[in-house]
Amino acid sequence: MKRDGKKRWLLSGIALMICLCLRGCYPNGKMTLDNDKENRGESIGDEFPEHIEKILVSGVEVDADIDIPELDTKDVSIYRGKALKIDINKLSGVLLRDPVTQYTDKNGQGEEMGSLCTYSGEDGSEIISIDDTWMKFLTEKFAQIRTDFETETISNGQMDFDFASRNEADIKIREILELLDIEIYPEYECVSMDYETLKEKNLEQYAGMEDVEEFQEDINTLKTIPWSADYNCYCFTYYGTIDGFKLSSQDRETKNNIVPGSIIRAVYSKDGIQSLEVSNIYTEQKEVEKKTLCTMDTVLNAIDQKYNSIILQGDYKVISMELEFIADIRGNNGEYTLLPVWRCSISHKYDTQDKNSSEVVNIEENSIILIDAISGTEIYSGGSI
Repeated sequence: MKRDGKKRWLLSGIALMICLCLRGCYPNGKMTLDNDKENRGESIGDEFPEHIEKILVSGVEVDADIDIPELDTKDVSIYRGKALKIDINKLSGVLLRDPVTQYTDKNGQGEEMGSLCTYSGEDGSEIISIDDTWMKFLTEKFAQIRTDFETETISNGQMDFDFASRNEADIKIREILELLDIEIYPEYECVSMDYETLKEKNLEQYAGMEDVEEFQEDINTLKTIPWSADYNCYCFTYYGTIDGFKLSSQDRETKNNIVPGSIIRAVYSKDGIQSLEVSNIYTEQKEVEKKTLCTMDTVLNAIDQKYNSIILQGDYKVISMELEFIADIRGNNGEYTLLPVWRCSISHKYDTQDKNSSEVVNIEENSIILIDAISGTEIYSGGSI
C-alpha cells in the first residue's frame, strides 16, 4: 500500500472537515398534540409526549418518538464553553509503537488551517491532529478504508464476531476515551461490518466514477486489499455530553463561520482499535443563564411553515425528534455558547424513473432540521429537504 496515497487520503479528509467545518389512555397507546394537557400524565417533563402522531397543515406526517432527558423544561441551563484540548502525547504513547512526531501548519494549498501535528509509529499507524481539538488515529491496515457509513444501510448490524463481543470492544475503546478525559453520552451506536459488506460499501462510493482518472488509484487500492475475515470489524459512534444532553454531531454553516459538530468514532477488529476520530468535544466553562423550552406545538409549527413554502412531491414524515446541545460560535476567541436544539429527522419517499430503465422506483432520502429549543426557530437544515 502506497504511503503517498495514505497521506493524500488523510489530508483530503482534513481539508473537507475544515471546509464543512404518550403513551396515554388511547387504544393505540399514542397521542397527538391536539389532546389536552390532562391527558399527558405520562409525558416527559409533563410537557412533552413520548410519541407524536399528527398530520401538519403542510401535509407533512409526524410519527416520531420524542427523546428528551429528564429535566425541568422551565429551567434549562445555557453554557459558555470551549473545545476540549486532546492530550495527543498521551494518546500516541498508548496507540502508537515508538512514535515519531512531525509538525506542519499549512495544507497543500498554503492556506492557514491551524496547528497540524502528525505522529507516526514504526508499524505504519499514524495520528494526525489539528489544534489538539481534532484528531484521527489510523492503522496501516485500515488507512484506505472508509468506515463512517450510515448504520441503517448496513445489514447484520447487531451481530457479534468471534474475536470479541460488541460489549468487550466497547470497553476497550472507552478505556482510551477515559484517558483523554472525555465524558461520553450513555447511549452509543455500533454496526458490525463483515469484510464482504465493508468491501462492497467502499467500492459503492465510486459507482459511476470507475473511469475517472482522479479516482483510479483509490479504486485500485481498494480492489487489491486482501479482504478476509481479518477485516471484520465493529464501527462505533459515541457522543459527548453536556448536563445530560447529547452533543450534536452536525456541522453547521452560519453567516460568518462554520461550526463543526462533535464526533467520536472508532473501529475495532481482531487486531484491536484500528481507527479513532475525536473532534470538537465541547466542555462547559460556566452557566450564563437559564431559559424555558418552547412548546412542542411551536417546534412543529416551525416545521410546518418550512414545508408550507414548497410544493411537496412524495411523502414527508418526521420520524424522530431529539433534544441535544449544539455549539454556537461567539467571536474569534474560540468560545462557544452551548444551547439546546431539537434535532428533527425527516424521511422523504417519492417515485422516480430509474436512469437505466423505464421502471419507476421508490426512493427514500433522509434529512434533518435543527430547531432552537428556546425560540422555536429553525437554525439549520441539511439533506433532501
